[in-house]
Formats: sequence, C-alpha cells, structure tokens
Amino acid sequence: MKRNTLRRRACAGETLGEVLAALLLAALSALTLAGTVLPAGRIDLSVREADESFYKSVSALERWEGTGTAGSLSVTAVRADGTGFSAEIPVLVYEEGGMIAYQKAGEGTP
Repeated sequence: MKRNTLRRRACAGETLGEVLAALLLAALSALTLAGTVLPAGRIDLSVREADESFYKSVSALERWEGTGTAGSLSVTAVRADGTGFSAEIPVLVYEEGGMIAYQKAGEGTP
C-alpha cells in the first residue's frame, strides 16, 4: 500500500526540469518580442520625421514662398503626320526640400 502512494506522488505535478524549460521558453519569447518592438518604434519615429519634412516642403511650395528662380520650360508637340511646334515658356522655379514647383512667369500666385 505504501508503494502505491509514492508512485502517485511521483506522477503528480511538473518536474523541476519542465518548469525551468518553460521559464526559458517564456524568457526567449519576451526577448524576441522586445527585439521586434524596439526597432519598429525607431522606424516609426524616422518615418514621422520624414513625413513632417515632406509636408512642410509641400506646404511651402503650395504657398509659393520665397523668390522663384527664372527659367524656361521647353515644350515640343509633334502630330502623327509629322507637323508640330516647339515653344519656350518662361517660368519661375521654386525649390524646397528637394522638391520643385514652377509657374508661368508674369502670372500671380495661384
């Protein structure tokens, strides 16, 4: 009878090795999660800064801020029959943050 009781106790519960393996697995899972969340936060911050810069530049161009640099735009149109025309249109060129906008010289701001 005593032997039966010992056998039942040995089968009940988890062993120390199982508990340690579960803790190791949980720790590795937490490290993996932290390893993906932290870089994602850094990427989000850099994208937010790029968006801010982009929208600031676009807004400045839409308001036609600053002085435009005089330039010209070459336009050439050719029809299927070979006839056509070519024209040089004077424009003012505005640059902001690597983007360019232009308007026909002599016209007011839109």
